[in-house]
Amino acid sequence: MRFDLTEDQRALRDQVRVFTNEEIEPKARNLDREEEYPSTIFDELGERRLTGLTIPEEYGGRGEGFVELALVIEELSAGLMSVASTIGLHLGVAEVIERFGTETQREDFLPEMASFDTVGALGLSEANAGSNKLERLC
Repeated sequence: MRFDLTEDQRALRDQVRVFTNEEIEPKARNLDREEEYPSTIFDELGERRLTGLTIPEEYGGRGEGFVELALVIEELSAGLMSVASTIGLHLGVAEVIERFGTETQREDFLPEMASFDTVGALGLSEANAGSNKLERLC
């Protein structure tokens, strides 16, 4: 199957690539070394509405698709994987709310998630339920 990016997809990829090169890469080593949360990076991604990339426009997002998401995650990963994985998980949670939540939940959460004022997260660990990864280490 032949697949070509659209002009808009290439422009988005290039925009995020420039942002990554100029704003993330110069800070990445120090952020990792100091174990510092990259709040200024997330603030800027929120201002650019990249934290709402796949959230519908009616809720303050950009209304883009999964190809655009893959392009953005790939570019962010080149700069700092923790930023890319945070955005990917955040938008995954937003997708669950959009698809399976009530309209009230969509209205309550998605606009703030689009701007990153509310951050989507996932809890992995359940005591005594077999999903606590620390207990599984030998």
